[in-house]
Amino acid sequence: MLQRLCVLIPAKDEGLVMARTIKSILAARVLASDIYVVDDGSADDTSSVARRYEVSVLRNCKNIGKARSIKRAVQYFQLIKRYRLIALMDADTQVSGNYFKEVKKGFGNDDGIAVVCGQVKSVPYNWLTAYRAFSYAITHMIYRGGQENMGVITVAPGCAATYRTAAFARLDWSNDTLVEDMDVTIQVHRKKLGRIVYRRKALVYTQDPRTIRDYVKQLTRWHTGTFQIGIKHKMLTGLAKIDWEYKFLMGEGLFFALWFTLMPL
Repeated sequence: MLQRLCVLIPAKDEGLVMARTIKSILAARVLASDIYVVDDGSADDTSSVARRYEVSVLRNCKNIGKARSIKRAVQYFQLIKRYRLIALMDADTQVSGNYFKEVKKGFGNDDGIAVVCGQVKSVPYNWLTAYRAFSYAITHMIYRGGQENMGVITVAPGCAATYRTAAFARLDWSNDTLVEDMDVTIQVHRKKLGRIVYRRKALVYTQDPRTIRDYVKQLTRWHTGTFQIGIKHKMLTGLAKIDWEYKFLMGEGLFFALWFTLMPL
């Protein structure tokens, strides 16, 4: 008989934050026996920290990338055969106590739902994380609900999203883009695997860049990856609803980038 839900955490050099992440999952009433960690060739104590909490740990001898690590762990632990839902979480992410309860409500008894994602919040630290928190708030207040209603959610956040295993089994987890979370989200649309649902009360707390340098690196990766997705899935020329949403968001981003650049003039 399939068990209800498991949590899979891909991690690399996350020994400093791994304990907090696992504690938050346990506090949200997930058993340690249903938590799995794949250590992608860490040089620190990521694996040993995870094992202290009696969760299952798979260690890659060398770094193979997040997407391939997820694929390897799912196959190694036979998660698709054993569970109905796979909740993916980053190692620097914490969840609210009711997170998994809300996620399960999102799926309900509707087999037509492929993915459920929650509301991402930034862990406070300085003015930069405060700006990111404001950005997240605007995104969820204005965009996410509308995207859900129209069936055009473009990204189920990589920091925390839960997949029905029937849909997960048909996803191609590869490292050919810099944003594997957006890649598999677009695959859900392209392959018509089911709806993507947003649960506002399923709160996720993630650690965002705390320096300008790290912030720029992250944005560069995100935007480069977004262009890669557009090319890979032919979204710039596609005419489906998700393609128009992609073009709208890219156009909006270009407009505001030019606007801020020209403000001094």
